[in-house]
Amino acid sequence: MEVIAKSTGLLVIIVAVGSILLWAQDVIKIGAIYSLSGSVAEVGKQQKCAVEMAVKEVNDAGGIKIGEKRVRIKAIFGDDQGKPEIATQLFEDMVKNKHITAVIGGTAADISLALNDAAKKYKVFLISACATPGTCDISGFPDDSFVKAANQFSANFAKLCNERCDPLSLASYDSVKEVVRAIKLSQSTDPAKMYEALMANPVWTGAKGEAKWRKDGRCIYKYFDLVVKGKGPDERKERAFGSKYDFATVVDVLTGDAFAPTLRDLGY
Repeated sequence: MEVIAKSTGLLVIIVAVGSILLWAQDVIKIGAIYSLSGSVAEVGKQQKCAVEMAVKEVNDAGGIKIGEKRVRIKAIFGDDQGKPEIATQLFEDMVKNKHITAVIGGTAADISLALNDAAKKYKVFLISACATPGTCDISGFPDDSFVKAANQFSANFAKLCNERCDPLSLASYDSVKEVVRAIKLSQSTDPAKMYEALMANPVWTGAKGEAKWRKDGRCIYKYFDLVVKGKGPDERKERAFGSKYDFATVVDVLTGDAFAPTLRDLGY
């Protein structure tokens, strides 16, 4: 059986022009809103761990250099409980009381849409990720650099989080790294300048290989969707977290953005 599998979360930027958010003297705060309880808590907790991994890497490398000063980053987590209205409340609290610079989040699509509305209202830089999680065997994939990067991310995630990673974990990790890149490029925490900086430098490379920000704010990966062939019980190999996760092998890939509707078409 061959199926088309989403190989990462939907990664999008939402920004409302016109607000300048000031960064604290010693730390830049990034709000991170995920479903840490409720029906999709297992996924949300993995997203949280991926964010913690990215934050640690950035800070271990010296933080973000703005002018002559280096600033560390800190993730401020919120549990939306899988409820859009709570996600909105958390967003508002982070803006009004936590003094965040940007927000990342979204475990399910309805949460991402709620965060989108809040970002428009409060004029805050938002990178949102949502998708159906999954994992598969990429050992036979023809691009060695992709296999190496993906396996390295998976190994680092497993070491820190003691869990297998999934596409949403990777997208959450990339969200932090792209917020940081936007601040570095723009030398600012103004959401409009951050957005403009990424649009002027849209190509980047993450754990899933080369990617590019499209003008509507959607991320288009070089390998957009993976086509996989399902494995039967006898074909599955015992891996770090059990053979049940070795359920498919990559046999082909879809490239380009033909399968990526605009954010407006998706309701953002």
